[in-house]
Amino acid sequence: MATTEFEHIEQYLQGEMSEAEKTAFEKRLKEDGNLRKQLRAYQDVSDALSRILNPSEEEQSLRGYLKEKQKTYFSTEDTNNRPANRRRWVPFVTFAAAAILALLIWAPWQKNYLDRYGAIEMTSPVVRGENDRDMAAKAAELFNKGDYKSALPLIDSA
Repeated sequence: MATTEFEHIEQYLQGEMSEAEKTAFEKRLKEDGNLRKQLRAYQDVSDALSRILNPSEEEQSLRGYLKEKQKTYFSTEDTNNRPANRRRWVPFVTFAAAAILALLIWAPWQKNYLDRYGAIEMTSPVVRGENDRDMAAKAAELFNKGDYKSALPLIDSA
C-alpha cells in the first residue's frame, strides 16, 4: 500500500476530508476488501496507542492507588532476599542430612554384627565307631574353644 493510502486513511479517521473526498473514499471502502482490512488495522493500532499514550484520569488514579497498595503490602526488599536466604542454607541442610544418614547406616554405638550373630559352634557329630566318636567329640571341643590348629587334623581324620 502506498503512503498516500495511509494518508487518506488518517485523513478519513480524523475527519479532515472534504465531502467529495469522503464520499469517494467510502465508495472505495465498499469495493476494496483489502482497504477495509487496512482501515480496521489502522484503527486498532491508533486506539491502542491513544490508550497507552493518553490514559484517562480514572486509569491514572487507579494506577496511583495500586502503587500505594503495592508499597503497603509488597516490600521489594523482603521478596528479593527470601530466595537468596534459602539458596544459602541448601548446602548446609544437605550436608546435615547426609551426615545423619551416614551415622544411621554406620551406627558406631552398636556392636559388630559378626561378633553378635556370627558365633559358630560345632556340634558333636554322630559317628558309628567308638574311636571315631571320641575323636569327633574332641575335635568339636577344640573347635568351640577356638583352637583351630589342633582341631583341623582331628576333623580331617574323622
